[in-house]
Amino acid sequence: MQTFILAILGFALLVTVFALQNATPVPIRVFFWDFEASMALIIIVSALVGALLSSLFGLVRRKQQIKEEDTTTKQIQDTNECSKQQVDPNGGVVGDQTDLAD
Repeated sequence: MQTFILAILGFALLVTVFALQNATPVPIRVFFWDFEASMALIIIVSALVGALLSSLFGLVRRKQQIKEEDTTTKQIQDTNECSKQQVDPNGGVVGDQTDLAD
């Protein structure tokens, strides 16, 4: 985990250095908007938006995994409860069997 954090910080440092070395103003055209902004600002904002979207998709994926794990856990617990109900504490099976003592 520490290696991952160091890699992210290293990448962020590289993006920042690259952006600051390319700080010239550039024209930006998005649909009907035309404006001029620093290339450094565009690079940093683009990197941040990409990181946020990656995190968002990662969170959605993790939430789906947790939901699947909860479903599997519930199924296992139901199966376990069903098994407990069929076995009596003396080791015999309880359920559909008729009482042979009568």
